[in-house]
Amino acid sequence: MPSLRHAFGAPALVVATVIALLTGAMTTPAAAAVQAPRPTVSTTQDAATVSWPAVKGADRYAVCLVRSVDDSSCTEGFFTTKTSHTFTKLSAVAGTDYLVHVRAYDGSASAASPRVAIDLRPAAPKVSVSTGTDTAAISWTAIPDADRYAVCLVRSLAQTSCTEGFFTTKTSHTFTKLSPVDGTDYHVHVRAYVGKASAASPRTPIELTLKPEAPTGLKHTVKSSSATITWKAAKNATSYDVCVMTFVKATACEQVTPRTTGTTATLTGLSPNLATDYVYMVRAYRGDARADSARARFDLPVGDVAWITFESSTPTSLTLIWKAATNAETYVVDVSTKKDFSSGVRTQQVAGTRTTFTGLAPGVRYYARTRGDNAPVKGAVRGVTTRILPTSDVDVRVVTYNLCGQDKCRSSSGIGSWKSRKSRAAAAVLGTGASVISTQESGDKDTNFGSVLPGFRRAAYISAKSLFYKTSVYNLNRSGTLTLDADRRRYAVWAELVEKSSGTPFIVVDPHLEPYKGKANDDRRYAQTRRMLSLVGTLNTRDLPVVYAGDVNSNKNNAKYPGGYDGVRKAFLAADHVDSFDRARAADNGDRADGHAYNVLFNSSNQGQVVPIKNGDHVDAIYTTPDVTSRTWKVVVDLASANRYRTPFASDHNPLTAYLGIPGQTQKP
Repeated sequence: MPSLRHAFGAPALVVATVIALLTGAMTTPAAAAVQAPRPTVSTTQDAATVSWPAVKGADRYAVCLVRSVDDSSCTEGFFTTKTSHTFTKLSAVAGTDYLVHVRAYDGSASAASPRVAIDLRPAAPKVSVSTGTDTAAISWTAIPDADRYAVCLVRSLAQTSCTEGFFTTKTSHTFTKLSPVDGTDYHVHVRAYVGKASAASPRTPIELTLKPEAPTGLKHTVKSSSATITWKAAKNATSYDVCVMTFVKATACEQVTPRTTGTTATLTGLSPNLATDYVYMVRAYRGDARADSARARFDLPVGDVAWITFESSTPTSLTLIWKAATNAETYVVDVSTKKDFSSGVRTQQVAGTRTTFTGLAPGVRYYARTRGDNAPVKGAVRGVTTRILPTSDVDVRVVTYNLCGQDKCRSSSGIGSWKSRKSRAAAAVLGTGASVISTQESGDKDTNFGSVLPGFRRAAYISAKSLFYKTSVYNLNRSGTLTLDADRRRYAVWAELVEKSSGTPFIVVDPHLEPYKGKANDDRRYAQTRRMLSLVGTLNTRDLPVVYAGDVNSNKNNAKYPGGYDGVRKAFLAADHVDSFDRARAADNGDRADGHAYNVLFNSSNQGQVVPIKNGDHVDAIYTTPDVTSRTWKVVVDLASANRYRTPFASDHNPLTAYLGIPGQTQKP
């Protein structure tokens, strides 16, 4: 069929013809009546589709689109044999956007539909949602020319009626007093109206922000520079982090772990801090809501001290050094005289790896230990070191005296009873100023020499040999007896003494060897001396200085007898021991020929003879180990005149005394 343009020529003529035909202004020949079309319209935001049922007998249709009822010409018009058409690129205006009507033709007969309004569909609102724990704030984009919006809140997509719905001219609304359910809590959609036209947004899900519960069950596993934190899952929580602080009362996190959906986090690169090392709390999140756990704390473990040793010592102090331990802020250092530290413990807490203890006892064995401290965590004690502190040199005056007690002296000697002599004998030894008194022929109960020695205590006794020491000067460490010749009943006593002020230890031995002259007895004395040296060597495990002070019944005079010799001297010198007499006599003392030896010519045995025997024979002797110096040596004589002893005698022997220098002990392991 020819188009309107072809039928009517110019476009203006076409439009005018269509309008005239539609409006009935043009006169046509009479024809059979035709029914008017009944058009309907569907729209989008910029298009309108007009459709109508086919009219019986109609051979064509004229379609006319206008903006308003006042338009005299079609904005867009045409003939068509179809029963629908879509107008595109339309635009909305205030009020009705367009009007359209359709005229049906059957030959020359026609009938026009009423004008049908076209209102373009508005754009669908774009909805956004922000939720709280029981609220949902809804907002949407404003739609041009929209005169109202319908907001509909539903629980589920299958719901056909609104749980809450209303009209509004605003572009936002907040729903309150909402409650969560399993799954999606709510859905919402907004419909925008422009006149009768409307467009609805898609249904938007609403998930309420549930406030998580605070995490509980916090635990930590700590290593030297890291810690693993674990906790129980908190209800309603979707993620967690750990807030780490180094102060108990800190208000801000110093370190925060990355968010995690799990229930564990690891902290690394840790180091100790003053007081508590670290404080932490686990924070549970759901959206913007947060709940914090109670605070927990931990301290890093302290590593072992690999070693501790003595750096130096004096007689009254010791300095310790040790290897630093991991994470130790300070060190707890103990010293004790007990290996198990059960008593007498002195403790220091220091920041470094070196410390000195003072006010200690010289010559005493001390044990030391240390462990790292990262308060309140303490490391383990892994090693103990020990030393005997050195001591200083000390002077000792020793006297040996054969008391001729028990009334054993020969009656021809003119020596009185022991009872009559006891006090004089005590005065003789006490007058020397000696602090160690070695006696022979001093029986136990019958002689009881200790009863007249105030301030002295007996250290050891056997077979009429008694060894005494001054208690204000010495401590008795140990003592005992020695069997030198069981068949001959020859014995010695000994004691290990410790000088209190210096702590210097030494051993004193009190022997009484075989009497009488002759080679056989010299051999016995030689053997008894060697036996004594061997026994003392065994008990002297610390290699202490030793003083032998006693009645040895041997001197140079023994060689005057057939085959005789000074067996005692021979044995001592062979063992590298020295006679204190030799050393004192050899010491320089100006022009004095005998050096620091005094009354050299007086025999140490006076034999009860008023006129002194002066041939320099000394049956009593004081021998020492080579480390002992002899400052003075003296036979103590009590003279009435230059050539006469004072009588009555205290004993048939004279006291023999030596002023000795005992060397201090070096530090020993």
